[in-house]
Amino acid sequence: MRDRLRDPVWWTNALQIVKTVLAAVVAWVLAVYVFDIEQAFLAPWAALLTVHATVYRTLRRGVQQVGATVLGVLVAFALGSVFGLNALSLGLAILIGLIAGSVRGLRAETTTAADRTEPARKGGPAAATAPSLCGTT
Repeated sequence: MRDRLRDPVWWTNALQIVKTVLAAVVAWVLAVYVFDIEQAFLAPWAALLTVHATVYRTLRRGVQQVGATVLGVLVAFALGSVFGLNALSLGLAILIGLIAGSVRGLRAETTTAADRTEPARKGGPAAATAPSLCGTT
């Protein structure tokens, strides 16, 4: 046990675990008590996906995810407005999202961009951010 406590790799891993747990708990507390978000369980999930070993990588990954999500919502809104909610708009949205995700800077977020471009429908990933496509106001 003493050898393990002297091992810098063990300490790095232990601190990463603590940092990740704290980020997830803080995200949940903010979502529930500060922002009053109905689906607060998504906040710690997002924290788990974005916390990395360094602050720089954590911030970079967060910016990439926000960019991919915004792009996906805009594409979903545009295609839903032009073509309506159907298989064609879904296919085009995913195609555009995957192509956009291959652009340098968003490359790590290829599937996030594609996931967010699914035309918003009741319960779909973009439904919360594009209510006009869902038929709700």
